[in-house]
Amino acid sequence: MHPVQLDVENVERRSRLTTFFRWILAIPHLIFAALWGIVAGVVVLIAWFAILFTARFPTGMYNLVESYAKYYARVISYYHLVSDPFPPFSGDGPYAVSLRVEQPERHNRLTTFFRMILAIPAIIITYLLNIAMGAVGFILWLVIVFTGKAPDGLVNFQAMCLRYTMRYFAYVLLLVDRYPSFEEPGAEAPPQQAQPAV
Repeated sequence: MHPVQLDVENVERRSRLTTFFRWILAIPHLIFAALWGIVAGVVVLIAWFAILFTARFPTGMYNLVESYAKYYARVISYYHLVSDPFPPFSGDGPYAVSLRVEQPERHNRLTTFFRMILAIPAIIITYLLNIAMGAVGFILWLVIVFTGKAPDGLVNFQAMCLRYTMRYFAYVLLLVDRYPSFEEPGAEAPPQQAQPAV
């Protein structure tokens, strides 16, 4: 199972009014997320050096960056209509979208050193997924405004894109060493076949 899991609880009935003004209502969160992101970026840079020397992400720093990732997942899910309630200004507490990150005991120094180069394919995939999320988000916005309902298919597509995006963020923020994937929640890795003895 991937160490980064995104759980989404879709409520089909949605508020037409808050959906209509969603992109305006999200502005305070987008500003706060940008400011917190600057702090998290500085912490990740310091942690990058710490990991290279100790193979560990200092606990206090890790907790700050993990909290930012959890909060960002809620903000972006609200913005792209994956969730309906106005999110709290934190990553804690109950909410329709929750991010779980399993912290590794030790980090791989080599992949940490080359992290931004290794992340290039994931950056391209995330960029394309964000374009898709924008297009599907607009369709979802129209459907909710006219019907007051969020179809599971559209929300599930948005959730799939968001899940990969958050795995990408966790990877570049050094929270995990596992490369982003489209693995569904709860999916188990296929069993390894025994190799014949030589």
